[in-house]
Amino acid sequence: MIYSKTLIANKSIWDHYNGAKKQRFTVTIDSDKAKFNVNDRKEDACYKGFKLINKKDGDSVIDARFYSVSGRVVNCCLWISLPKVIYTHGSGRAGGWGYERSSSALEEAISNAGVEGFPHFGGSGCNREALLFLARVLGVDMKKHLLIEFFG
Repeated sequence: MIYSKTLIANKSIWDHYNGAKKQRFTVTIDSDKAKFNVNDRKEDACYKGFKLINKKDGDSVIDARFYSVSGRVVNCCLWISLPKVIYTHGSGRAGGWGYERSSSALEEAISNAGVEGFPHFGGSGCNREALLFLARVLGVDMKKHLLIEFFG
């Protein structure tokens, strides 16, 4: 299943440092290109995550979970489920030093979920902002949904 949307975004928080103003993004989601590594999902090592839920029924539209066994490598698993529109999932990982690893892992998970044309934000720490932008791409009405950050 393929889903596509074009957005004009104001200067986003992760573009603040490169001087971007308004940009046009055409984001395409192709669930057939999804890559999900089940080894990235380590439920006993989940330390935080985000859920975008419907206020009325509690259904999850976006579910992003972060795992780290050693603290050196961060794994991220992402599920996108918008009934009658798109269902996809992807996973990513980031290791090393000198940057914010969870946002890099999330950026890879978004890409591995078959999302193309999404603005780069890896290493910035802007996970919440990236997920809110993903919600805009999906056309989610934020008056009817809530983005929750949780810690494990």
